Amino acid sequence: MYQQFCSRCHGDLAVSGGVLPDLRYSSTLDGDQWFYVVMDGLLKPNGMVSFSKDISRQDAAAIRSYVIHRANQALVDLKSSGK
Repeated sequence: MYQQFCSRCHGDLAVSGGVLPDLRYSSTLDGDQWFYVVMDGLLKPNGMVSFSKDISRQDAAAIRSYVIHRANQALVDLKSSGK
């Protein structure tokens, strides 16, 4: 679902190209703010549309879980590279 709905703007495999926010480092990953952004259009003035017509809350939670997984992978990669 991430690839279908998010990758066009936020990067393939949840790695941003630098223009739009890299969701792996988003402060919305914990708590309900994620749903306010993704489902309710909280950041619509900034260009982030609501996906409430396209995905369910459960789908949004699954996408968030994927982004958290990718964030954890990035952290492991960073630690193993010694940086």
